[in-house]
Amino acid sequence: MAVRLVLAVIGVSLSMFACGNSGAEGGSPSVATVEIYSGRPNPSWTLDKSARSAVVAAVDGLRVDEGLKPPDEGRLGFRWIEVTGLDTSHGRVARAKVAPRVVALELSADRRMVLLADPESRTLQELLRHAAGHVDADVLNLIRQQIR
Repeated sequence: MAVRLVLAVIGVSLSMFACGNSGAEGGSPSVATVEIYSGRPNPSWTLDKSARSAVVAAVDGLRVDEGLKPPDEGRLGFRWIEVTGLDTSHGRVARAKVAPRVVALELSADRRMVLLADPESRTLQELLRHAAGHVDADVLNLIRQQIR
């Protein structure tokens, strides 16, 4: 009986340790995907802790604007960078679509869409800063041109 108890405690401890190192709060890593291609894989990468913190800080500094239009899904070329698994002041985010001048958050709790004004595209710029080494430089330059 004592051996089972010790093994159970060790198992719980290991589970807690593994969850604590999974990459994001809430147990899942934050993955960024550049939505740019049609018919071929889009570049993506896992955000490290400092990148995730910087993106969350940028999102937390934005205000809700119900008058905004969500990013255009029918647009050809670069549409947005999608980020999963963020914990923000607006709530736990299932998906964030970070586009020039607007960030659309799909909240995990109720799948409600929250539109945030980002007139200087700071959130997108922060993601681009952390994309170096994960995304082709020509793609990053194309996105930077669209921000201007």
